[in-house]
Amino acid sequence: MAATIGAVWLLMLAVNAPVLTKYAVTVDAGTGTPGCGVDSELAAKQLYASFFAFAYLIPLCIIGICSVSILRHITRHRGSSLI
Repeated sequence: MAATIGAVWLLMLAVNAPVLTKYAVTVDAGTGTPGCGVDSELAAKQLYASFFAFAYLIPLCIIGICSVSILRHITRHRGSSLI
């Protein structure tokens, strides 16, 4: 159980690595207020691409594969008709 939890933590850390590396502290020149922002436009595009892949595209593919597998299983194992 502890190994599974550790594996999930490591997987989530790896998936969120782009977020951890692309954000930086920025200081507003006018007010001097610190804030959190993305380093550059390229970093923003890379961050958007990683969110798109890991939060939408990969789960969509997994759901599609599971749905097709369920459908194939159901069609192969039809019950006998009693009529």
